[in-house]
This record gives sequence, structure tokens and C-alpha cells, in this order.
Amino acid sequence: MNNNKISTNLLNGVKIFKPIVKEEDTIINQLSLKLVKSGLINKDIRLKQIFNRFNSDSIIDEPDKRFNFFKNSVLPQLIKKSSYNNGIMIYIPSYIDYLRIKNYLKDDTHYTFVSIDEYSTQKELNRNRTLFVRNSNNAKILLYTERLHFYKRFDIKGVKNLIFYGLPKDPIFYSEVINFIVNNKIRIDLKNLKIQQDLMLNGGDGGNDEDGKQQEEEDPIDLNLCMIRILISKFDMINLEKIVGLRIANQLCFGENEMTEFK
Repeated sequence: MNNNKISTNLLNGVKIFKPIVKEEDTIINQLSLKLVKSGLINKDIRLKQIFNRFNSDSIIDEPDKRFNFFKNSVLPQLIKKSSYNNGIMIYIPSYIDYLRIKNYLKDDTHYTFVSIDEYSTQKELNRNRTLFVRNSNNAKILLYTERLHFYKRFDIKGVKNLIFYGLPKDPIFYSEVINFIVNNKIRIDLKNLKIQQDLMLNGGDGGNDEDGKQQEEEDPIDLNLCMIRILISKFDMINLEKIVGLRIANQLCFGENEMTEFK
């Protein structure tokens, strides 16, 4: 467009096709179906996924509103009311938000945490992941960036509670990250089962691990006590639709309830 001249497309046109995601084909329904078929959830066992909407009238102010909602409402409530006081992962899509949260936890809170990102060295990745899975007093919280997950596709051990600071850009990451909790439960259940079987076979003497150390049972993970919180605003409509479908995404972004729980 130049001055008052009219811009005219002389060569081509653009055709936009917006696919409709059926509710039965959404990421959240596929995840639920997988957990039901595996026997991990049923009418008595649920894995709570809570979508928390915060108000933001401008996309310019949205990052500040998200951060304030996170630090004033979501994180304190999770730490205070969670049945597990460790194993909290915060999944952060934006590296800028990641640095903001990292500096806030370090400078303005007493929460102990470790962090891994796409710029971490292999030594830092190994050390911080080990501290987290061992429930170290210095690693109650783990900060994890989306770009690191994109490149490494880690299966992070030790996750019991999860905060999605923002929705993943790729919807498949949503189920992959939630599977950290599921895989953690399966891993511990299988380990404890093997120890119990060894006790029976060895007459109560138990078994040893690969290093020859006496194995001890770990506290099992109760999915009913785990919690997943997802921060959303009305500007997350497009990404949210890929996860829960168009109809439910519209309700989550513009409905009366600011908190919606999926089981």
C-alpha cells in the first residue's frame, strides 16, 4: 500500500483451510483413553488436569499478567496444598519466561530448584536431573524448557506434579510431558514388584541392584494425589483447540468458570 493507491493482488490468491478437531480425536481424549486401556486410571483413580484461566485484555500485557498469576496464585497454592512436596516440574515454552521464572525463584523465594534448558551442558543436565529424581533438598522444583524437550525428548524421572506455564506449541508435547508422571509411577511399581518377588524367592533376603547394593522399595505414586495445572488466557485459543477441541477450548477461554478440571 502506497499513499492512497489501492493494493491489488494480480497473481495469486490464498486459500485458508481450518480443520475441525473432533473431540474424540483431541490430545486430551487420546491420553485419557490410553490411560484407561492400560488400567492406570478408572472410576476410582484419576489424574487431575486443571486449566486455570487468568484475565488479560491485551496481548501486550499478557506475559506480565501470566507471570503475576503464576507467582501469586498457582505456584504457592500447589506447594501449599499438594500432597507431594517434591517432584514439581514447571514446563516453560518461552526461553524469556524461563529466565524470568528462574530469576524470581532464585532472588525472591525460598523454594529450592534446579533447571535445565537448551543451553545446559551435558554435565549440568545429568547433575540436575539426578538431584531431582533423588528428591534432593536442593531440587524440589525442576524448570524445563520446551526447546530442550524438542531437541532431547527426555523422559524426566521423579515428576509427581506438573505446571504448564504455557501451552506447548506442538500439542503432542502436552501428552509427552504428562507421561513423565505416568512413566514414573510405572517405573516405581515395577521396581517394587521385582523387589517383592526377590524377597519371596530369596526367603526375605531381598535383592541387589547392578552395583550390588541392597535394593529398597520406593514410595508408590498415587495418581489421585498428583496434580497438573495449565495456565491459559483467551489468547491461547488456537493452541488450546489442538489439545481439547474447538467447543471445549471456547468454553475454557470465554466461559464463566476460570478453573476447569479434567479427569
